[in-house]
Amino acid sequence: MLTPQIPRVLKYLLLGLLASYFALLIIQIWNSEKLQWDFYMYYHSAKAYAQGVNPYDTEALSQIAQLPPGLNFVYPPITLPIMRVFLALDYRSASHLFLLMKCILALGLLFLWTRVFLKEQFDPLFALFCLIGFNGALCIDLISGNISLVEQFLIWSGFYFFLRRKLFLFCGLILLAALFKVTPLFFLVLLWFAEGRKKYAYFASSLLLYSIIMIATYLTAPDLFMGFLHNSTSISEKRMHNPSTFSLINEFTGLLGGIVKMSLPGPAAIIASIVAGTAVLLLSLWAFKALERYSADKRDIFAIFLTCVVYALILPRFKEYSYVLLLLPAYFIILRIGKANAFGPLFVFFILSSIRSVNLPFIDPVFKIFWEHYPAILVFVTWGLYLYHIRWQLKQ
Repeated sequence: MLTPQIPRVLKYLLLGLLASYFALLIIQIWNSEKLQWDFYMYYHSAKAYAQGVNPYDTEALSQIAQLPPGLNFVYPPITLPIMRVFLALDYRSASHLFLLMKCILALGLLFLWTRVFLKEQFDPLFALFCLIGFNGALCIDLISGNISLVEQFLIWSGFYFFLRRKLFLFCGLILLAALFKVTPLFFLVLLWFAEGRKKYAYFASSLLLYSIIMIATYLTAPDLFMGFLHNSTSISEKRMHNPSTFSLINEFTGLLGGIVKMSLPGPAAIIASIVAGTAVLLLSLWAFKALERYSADKRDIFAIFLTCVVYALILPRFKEYSYVLLLLPAYFIILRIGKANAFGPLFVFFILSSIRSVNLPFIDPVFKIFWEHYPAILVFVTWGLYLYHIRWQLKQ
């Protein structure tokens, strides 16, 4: 699969702009004491745990650190000893180390996605897509200091081994990712579409092992485990921070209630979400059935990408930074459709940021200027198109 070709001078210019923007982003995060708020919560939750304080108890945790409202520790207790590693450093040094680690993981993901899944050399268009696609999902992950990039690297490394038919390693990496956020267990369903008789044994044993870990955690630290269940099931966030299918349906039911001048019952959004999720699963199973006509390698790639999309659609909570998972699947499919000359419009559509809520740093004031001077900008675009046509197109 060939990516769109762009002139070398534009390629180097784009690479330079991307590197400069990424460097500015990292410098801003590095120097700020207010960003990486999720890591601030991780660090002080681990500190509370080390001091014998229950980090799931918001009031008790407030004795250790003042967390922003609504920011609670929501990860399984087994992650606390892992996060204690950062306590060897003071908070500022630990946050810098965490940021550097995530930058390395981001570059590792870019390399893995490009060479293994796209089977291409480094592509500046894909780098641009990864940086600002889905309203800057990757940027907001770095800014928030969430553990998501660690989770993503484990998941995609697992997918790599799934393609290599190394199901033991695939299961191991998915289980590691699920230790942080539980929901990556969903990706074990890929085993159903793998080849070989052992796939069901891998599936069952993986779920059994995870259950044993959770049961052991409960038996050894019941207060922590119950605190984890309470915090993880009582999260409420504004829709702009949780742009999930459930949030979308909830908004539409509220809008419909306003149109018909009546208050729809509370369960209406839940019922509609269940119906939508069931439809997604049934239609996706139909698509998986159709994949049987594909060659093994192509079938596995499409199975992985479709599973990622289904995962995003059916989860009731899917944060802004969670959309990092969909960067590669989205780019892959618009490349495939691009054979019908749809790549350009689709590419622009996917990298457009929300006008009302722009995640990308430094971009919000630029957006305001952009819409206020849109006609003048169109003139510059027209000029650029003439230059491109005269300088490069007429040679063809």
